[in-house]
Amino acid sequence: MKLDKAAVGERYGKALFELAEEKGLTKEFSESLNELREIFDNVPELGKILSDAQLEPDEKEAIFAELSKPFSGYIANFLKVAFSYNRIADVPQMIAVYEKLLDEKQGLTHGEAISAVPLGEDQLTRLEAQFANILHVQKVKLTNVVQPKIVGGVVLKADNFVIDGSIKHRLDQIRRMLGKTS
Repeated sequence: MKLDKAAVGERYGKALFELAEEKGLTKEFSESLNELREIFDNVPELGKILSDAQLEPDEKEAIFAELSKPFSGYIANFLKVAFSYNRIADVPQMIAVYEKLLDEKQGLTHGEAISAVPLGEDQLTRLEAQFANILHVQKVKLTNVVQPKIVGGVVLKADNFVIDGSIKHRLDQIRRMLGKTS
């Protein structure tokens, strides 16, 4: 039975996370995996290239050698396993699962702060603290997304939870109320 990308990512990412925890190296693994993710982000076709049946094995080996050069130890072994089982294209998904598990372990939730204009660092920090209290988590890391159409205010999103404090939302509510009373 062939596994889909999500199942492969889940298995490998979880195994990698469990190994990191067992060895007490979650921070070191995370740093190396961030470097690896950047490589895949900068060369989006890398996984396909290394999985391409039309390339000669020695060509793939040469490319893989360059990819794995900056890594050693457990991360290098992880890459070798992914490459030898033709799962190298799934590495970004594996890294995402690892990061998700690490975030859960640290009580960290990621979300978005959608605003009409860019938020300052101090504003974002205050929103993160307030949103963490609302979500009952240790910490929230918000990414500011600018969408002028919300007019003003802020919309917070994380873990399928939304707080819409935008002016657009308030105007829409007023319009609905006025439409019902007419």
